[in-house]
Amino acid sequence: MGAEYRLVLYDTAGVKQADVVNFMKVAYTKRVNRAGLAKFQLPAGHPLISQIQDKWLLEVWRRDASLALDWYVDWGGIYREQARASKRIDEFTGTAVGYLEQLAWRHVLWPAGRSGRSVFSAAKAETIAKALVTYNATAAATVANGRWTDGAWSDRTITVQADAAGGETLSLRCHGDNLLETLASICQVGVGGGDYDLIRTGPTAYEFRWYLGQRGADRRGSVLFATEHGNMAEPTYTESRISERTVAVAAGKGEEEERRTRTRTGANWSTSNDTETFVDDKSADSDAELDVSADKRLAERRASIDYGFKILQTRSTAYGVHYCVGGVMGDLVGARYWGIEEDQKIDQVAVEYSGRGSEKIDVEMVNV
Repeated sequence: MGAEYRLVLYDTAGVKQADVVNFMKVAYTKRVNRAGLAKFQLPAGHPLISQIQDKWLLEVWRRDASLALDWYVDWGGIYREQARASKRIDEFTGTAVGYLEQLAWRHVLWPAGRSGRSVFSAAKAETIAKALVTYNATAAATVANGRWTDGAWSDRTITVQADAAGGETLSLRCHGDNLLETLASICQVGVGGGDYDLIRTGPTAYEFRWYLGQRGADRRGSVLFATEHGNMAEPTYTESRISERTVAVAAGKGEEEERRTRTRTGANWSTSNDTETFVDDKSADSDAELDVSADKRLAERRASIDYGFKILQTRSTAYGVHYCVGGVMGDLVGARYWGIEEDQKIDQVAVEYSGRGSEKIDVEMVNV
């Protein structure tokens, strides 16, 4: 027997209401630092259809007895949408969003220029991320504290893990911006020095956590994808320096000769690899802000390595057993093709399972 799945649902108070195995199909995606999405199909007349309510919690449980993998939660989120259709048969499709989506329900609703709330100067990425969540989605997000509207919920509680001041030093302006999008910009690939997640810790309780380096584990010493191992298919490798820039000049506030500027160089700069780009950032009024703008542009224009391949499931490199253990994303692994070995980070996973036992797993990587 291969992998098995079941759907476990809880009401808005976190009380378990259903444990479903007789579904038609479930498909879901998970992505580091982004809210995932899950869809499940039920036949007409299934008792859950008349029972389920908006904002019920959905957990997708998975096991594979053939690999000695016991039941674990591979995906969790909040039910938000239903659709009904008649094709060959009548069917119901429910859609849930990952727990992180709750942070997309909030914006940075503090006055522009408020230090530590809507503007941050030369602060650690972890400190910025945790302050943004604290003052826009927890009990501290109040009008009394200066936010334009109260941000805490009455039916759930979000807390923030203690700050350890990890990650890179950044400057940021985010007045009015979407909270989750702002967090993602802080921790985009190559910037930030860490990942984050929103972990369900109780029936209606969540904690925002920071993970220095990456959300997952460093498995480069034990997981290597290569054609000779039978776990890699259709590999491609492209290294391009056509759009690479190694020097960035950022210009901020001021006019003509009085305009503030900063020059930054990328990791690949040398006297023989000296290519320039200009960043027009008229709102920046500090060197730290300009440094962030210049470094961001250099990250966008660095030499690109596109290492593409399909991951094949094998007994020695199996999803949930050897990587993404316990459903955790963001593992670091190795990949080798034509003698070229690169470090990779598991960034996204898409899973599809039919009630007839057919499982499909697609894994996407990003270069480290």
